[in-house]
Amino acid sequence: MTEAASAPARPSNSIIWLARVLCWLCWFGIFGAIIATAAASFDLFPKFWEVRRVEGESDLISSSITVNDPTQPGATDQLYHDPIYLLADLVPLALFVWALWSARQVFVGVGHGDYFGRRTVLNLRNFALAVLLRMTVAPLVLLGARAIYLSRFPHGNISLSFSLNGSILLTLAFVGAVAILSTVMAHAARIEDENRQFI
Repeated sequence: MTEAASAPARPSNSIIWLARVLCWLCWFGIFGAIIATAAASFDLFPKFWEVRRVEGESDLISSSITVNDPTQPGATDQLYHDPIYLLADLVPLALFVWALWSARQVFVGVGHGDYFGRRTVLNLRNFALAVLLRMTVAPLVLLGARAIYLSRFPHGNISLSFSLNGSILLTLAFVGAVAILSTVMAHAARIEDENRQFI
């Protein structure tokens, strides 16, 4: 097999530009999430900004706590400054960054014409796994951090909600299918690479 025959086909200019735009969107999402999380955790936003934490919209499980302690009226809001919770809050951030980084690598591969290469397919699998873990595992980690914080107070309650609406169900089915198919495709690409070495 000649080098020209094994080289990936060059994608069209529209595909190349679309891949570049999506790569920049991934970078924007990565840096935006990191900066926003750091600013919210350390109260770096201006005081006149109304900053609200939005959680659980696309998660299977969402949780919240209420601390009923007259001696500490702001104890509920102090959860977001608790060291254990801040560490737990890094889990969804890390999974979000991993998902966007993997998606960016997919767009880079597509932009280079490596549509079904093993690296592109593996990053597609990583993207699906990161989204799946972000929706399922990350809420449980935050739930554990909330429960630990609440255990320090004699009175308080924690509320749980389980959501499996149509959007969440479709997202779970989609990322699950992508994860399975990309894993099979990566295995096939590895076998093809091994066979190519013997030709």
